[in-house]
Amino acid sequence: MPPSQTPPELTGDPQVAAKLKNAKELRRERNKRYYQRCKERRALPSRTSESKAQDLRRERNRRYNQRRKEGRTPATNTAGLIGEKTLHQAQSQSELLLNLGRLEYNEQVAQVAVSSSYLYRKPIRIALCPCFEYNYRLKSLNAALSAWNLVDDTAQFSSLLAEEIARAGEEDNGQQWSFLRQEWLVQGDKLLDEMQDIVGSEFIDDMRPEVRSDLWADISSAAFKVRYMMSIVQAQLHTFKRGL
Repeated sequence: MPPSQTPPELTGDPQVAAKLKNAKELRRERNKRYYQRCKERRALPSRTSESKAQDLRRERNRRYNQRRKEGRTPATNTAGLIGEKTLHQAQSQSELLLNLGRLEYNEQVAQVAVSSSYLYRKPIRIALCPCFEYNYRLKSLNAALSAWNLVDDTAQFSSLLAEEIARAGEEDNGQQWSFLRQEWLVQGDKLLDEMQDIVGSEFIDDMRPEVRSDLWADISSAAFKVRYMMSIVQAQLHTFKRGL
């Protein structure tokens, strides 16, 4: 290798070696401070935004419990709405969410959710990060989105929903289907709350710009799909109830 192309770290220059050593020490110290901040934030009390999100979830849970008291409780057998394979997948996803997650989930909601066109990649990419809160919450969110049956093809979702409504009407499960879809919408609200809370979390401020940009893009895309799916279901529910 010609002398002009020799990497500076191989020249044996003491000044170059000292600069490289200082750079490594600076990176090590910066990573140490970052990890310490992550540990300290896990011990901090809830922020105002978290309190507001908790109040919203509490109010939705109150309305849900009120509906149950009024007697609008679904029957336990929902296997007729979907195939056995899909039912097994929904139950497995529900168990996964209960093991990983931060969000509440109702297994019966998974059973009635549209069964096809799953996202085969995780909706939210998780970058390598020593922060426990970052890893834990994004893994939980991915599990919740999968169990909720977020789909990548929203057009296909519309056609699948139409088939689901037709089956519900043929099998005389209209009231049950309507109730379970309302439960599914409640879970969608909780997913949106969680995504909004994650975007406002302090641990995002310490991310590298490119990682933060990717995270915002993934969460924005997932939130759009959740809102889109919920809007379609709400419109179909309104039409379906008028026909009962």
